[in-house]
Amino acid sequence: MRSVAGGTRSPPVSPQSPPNPGDEGGATHSPERGTSVPLPLRRRAAGLIAALGLTASALALTPGAVPAAHAAPTGGGSIVYIKDYNVWITDGDGSVHRQVTRGGTAAAPWRSPSQSDAGVVVAHRAGAIYRMNQRGEVFNAFYPPALFDAIGTTLSGRDLTETAISPDGSKIAYTYYKYSLSKKRWATGFTASDRATDPTKYDIAFFDKPSWVTNSRVVLSHWYRNKAHLFDLGGRDIPWFNESYYTPNAKELTDLEVSRDGEWTVGVRGDVGDQSVVVIHNDGDVRTSAAPWTPVFGVTNPCNIGLADGNLTSPTIAPDGSVLAWAEPAGVFRSSGMTCDPGTRVDIMVAPGGSSPSWSRAAVGQTPSVRHFVAKKRPKVLGPARARKTLRVYAGAWSPAPASVSYQWLRDGKRIAGATKAAYKVRKKDRRHRIAVSVTVRRTGYYVPATVTSTAVRVR
Repeated sequence: MRSVAGGTRSPPVSPQSPPNPGDEGGATHSPERGTSVPLPLRRRAAGLIAALGLTASALALTPGAVPAAHAAPTGGGSIVYIKDYNVWITDGDGSVHRQVTRGGTAAAPWRSPSQSDAGVVVAHRAGAIYRMNQRGEVFNAFYPPALFDAIGTTLSGRDLTETAISPDGSKIAYTYYKYSLSKKRWATGFTASDRATDPTKYDIAFFDKPSWVTNSRVVLSHWYRNKAHLFDLGGRDIPWFNESYYTPNAKELTDLEVSRDGEWTVGVRGDVGDQSVVVIHNDGDVRTSAAPWTPVFGVTNPCNIGLADGNLTSPTIAPDGSVLAWAEPAGVFRSSGMTCDPGTRVDIMVAPGGSSPSWSRAAVGQTPSVRHFVAKKRPKVLGPARARKTLRVYAGAWSPAPASVSYQWLRDGKRIAGATKAAYKVRKKDRRHRIAVSVTVRRTGYYVPATVTSTAVRVR
């Protein structure tokens, strides 16, 4: 059933228009480089209004037009999604919308958004991962480390296709894809969310579409796209199930997600043009067990949500497990329950024109603010500025105290290769040049890294 007053659907009212293009806001932060290591036809609702843009600085929320009869359940939390090449956010009933990022284009779109329980949003663009709040204010950005696929081919840069932040916000799963030697090949790695870290710490999985089950387990799609795998960080790969476990009409299975309580699994079955959402009730532990429950043929009875044009993608389950959402050509829809019966299920469009939805416990507006360091005393170069002498750096005084400090020595404002320690031995070629040092401080959480450069000294 399609919910709309006296008709088929119930779209939210259009959000407000965006402010002038020159207004500030929206994910503009230079990424850091990581260390490289070997995604019947629907009837359109009468009067469906195309959603307009909101910048990250627009704080006003727009009430929706969802009939009260269908207002509950809405699942709680919020959904991040892609629209017009940018990241947006809405609540479970589509009554409020905010644009998170800006600047996305067809040539350089934002992709694969997800959100932690605390309201930290992660998405990627042009090969870099950005970590930000719901207002699009960036905490940090970096190029994730390169990975290798099952045959040893290096994947990096714009091979990046998927990102997913863990519920606690501490880690990011990321996937590279490349078509190589007549085959599609994927590799998924894991990094700390506040900086690029060595992916070998948690091991590499040769599958795609990572979705967090817990803070230490993800569900992945097998690279042949016909089997689900559970992967525990640290390297335990658990082949889980495929469609032959519960139906004789087995199809490709991908884009899986497990509900936060472990009760439900959803995924996309079929290939492009024949895609539908399968909904499976889990009758055992899939969150922690090394031998997780699997569907049983003739016992497990999954249901299926489909369209005549076969184009449903990105299923995602509400944090309370009561409803699910998915994308189709018209936008993002939310069901009225976990049933597939079109006679009792009511689908409500929550994001016209949206795609790639991902649901989180964080409510719209529940998001941390960017925090900044204050340099109480600037860094300073210490020691005699003469050839064969050693210069040292006073890192300055900072509030709050940084967790880590890094250095880059400069000659006439340009980086000196390899000069990244707290001391620098002056060379003959430094004579009559000016030497300075840039000090960068970092702290875990929501602090933006800060860099201050000392006053330069002239080498005699």
